[in-house]
Amino acid sequence: MEAGRSSLRRVVLRFAAGLLLAVGVVAARLNGALALAGVLAAAMVALALAPVLAARGRIALGAGLGCFLLIEWGWPDVADDAADALFAIVPAAACALAAWHFGSTLRPGREPLIVRYTRFDETRDPAEVASYARGLTGFWAGLLAASAVVHLLQLLPWAPDDGVMVFGSLGVLVVIFLAEHAVRSLRFRGSGIAWPTQTLRAMLRAELAERARHAG
Repeated sequence: MEAGRSSLRRVVLRFAAGLLLAVGVVAARLNGALALAGVLAAAMVALALAPVLAARGRIALGAGLGCFLLIEWGWPDVADDAADALFAIVPAAACALAAWHFGSTLRPGREPLIVRYTRFDETRDPAEVASYARGLTGFWAGLLAASAVVHLLQLLPWAPDDGVMVFGSLGVLVVIFLAEHAVRSLRFRGSGIAWPTQTLRAMLRAELAERARHAG
């Protein structure tokens, strides 16, 4: 129980730190501080990747961030250009990582990610929704991979403002997430309405259980 609470605290703290960094990125962008926004965006990547990287990977992340700060101090114009690129690369990398997180569980011998989540949703019968959940895992893997490609299009000179791309992409993903719950409610009417909050709780329980298993 204590291990689960500790894991939950770490998840909440990491989420809160990521949210603060995201707010900082937006504020820096609005004030024209491109290099600062780039540093904060890079810090968000480091925060997201650090838990899954070994010590050497964390050192590499820290070294990369340090190099960016050095460039900002010595060559601010170069740092501003690098920051512009980061605004395409960071969300693309985040979407690609999420796509891999979903898609890698579709390999033979693995339990599809959303199938695992349904085992922690007390409102669903895992056996009844297994096929649907497997297909949904593949759907999200493909959608997130496509989103990563769209974000990389920001590197092109004719691309729209990066804020439009980031928030537009996020809005589309949220709408699809909500719409899928409506589809699920209609397809499995015997289980009642599929509320997004139920899915989020199941995801959190599944991740905490996985962390506790590895910790044990």
